[in-house]
Amino acid sequence: MSPRRPAVLSIAGSDPSGGGRAGRAVKTRKAGAGVQAMHVPPSNFLEQQLHTLFDDNENCAVDAIKIGALGNAANVRAVSDVLRRWKPTKNVVLDPVIVATAGGHALLETEAMKLLLDELLPICAVWTPNLPEAAKLLGTEQANDEAEMLKQCHELGKFGAKAVLLKGGHLTNSDQSTDILFQSDGSEEFFRAKRLNVNAKTAHGTGCRLSSAMAVYLARGHTVTEAVQYAKSFVEQQIGYS
Repeated sequence: MSPRRPAVLSIAGSDPSGGGRAGRAVKTRKAGAGVQAMHVPPSNFLEQQLHTLFDDNENCAVDAIKIGALGNAANVRAVSDVLRRWKPTKNVVLDPVIVATAGGHALLETEAMKLLLDELLPICAVWTPNLPEAAKLLGTEQANDEAEMLKQCHELGKFGAKAVLLKGGHLTNSDQSTDILFQSDGSEEFFRAKRLNVNAKTAHGTGCRLSSAMAVYLARGHTVTEAVQYAKSFVEQQIGYS
């Protein structure tokens, strides 16, 4: 019998354009209309789905989990409660989707943000806020340079996750894009790359693809640092193809 292939579970919203959230985990696509509205499914339905999956561990074992847009406090609590009960894997990657890049539509309620910080983050291996999300979560101004980014990384690290990757793509005053990985052991790593010529108004879903790819590499047994490095290379390559 051949060895079981690593499996990744994506718990996220579904973008019908394929541009972000769950759709981004499986394909690449461009859509220009942006997010116009959002439907949040009942939390009891989501909870039942997850319980059913984890109860069948023999056939549905997972090696990593990527969490994206959850929409409201009830869903954040449901996911947190289920993961705390079953403890399916330590490789949990959280993309704290708060506002859609395309359309500016709010994707997470205020109450849900508090629950995310208090209940979900402590069980995550790594989370991936961008600069606007970090500013909103910290109640401060958006970082304008690497020094401010690093300072915010340290503040974000206090919320309990083992690592935080602060994405600097919104820092447009430089010809390079910088992401900073800060881990609970105090280590700091800077990932710098030449800024790609991308139309931000029509291209979206890069953050969703990044967090999904990170989950894949964690499922394969890589460290968080390696997962970030390989995932960033993968996303940059895919953008180049688009």
